[in-house]
Amino acid sequence: MAVSSQDPNFPRADEALTQEILDLVKQASDLKLVKKGQHEATDTDPIAMAGGIPNYCVGEDVPYIWVPSKADLGIACGIKKGAMAASINSSDSSPIAPQVRQLRQKIEQRWGP
Repeated sequence: MAVSSQDPNFPRADEALTQEILDLVKQASDLKLVKKGQHEATDTDPIAMAGGIPNYCVGEDVPYIWVPSKADLGIACGIKKGAMAASINSSDSSPIAPQVRQLRQKIEQRWGP
């Protein structure tokens, strides 16, 4: 999987996709299927603070996408402070597996050819 842009903001979720991501992260959090990283109290730009994440994800063939607000991501993860990163760790037998697969496909489409 190759990312088609060198823009550090790429790929960034639009409003509709952001809401879908946050809803699924909330469901996964309720099922204890979320790993969250680097809690921060302020709502600074997560892209500026998480610069190494894209390289790791590309190297591991893991799709990623930026959401606009660490505070909203933290709330979806079930924490009061912002979360800079979150991953959903679900298996094929998970009750949210179909939604995870569908969201992964949407994110991969944002990456380009």
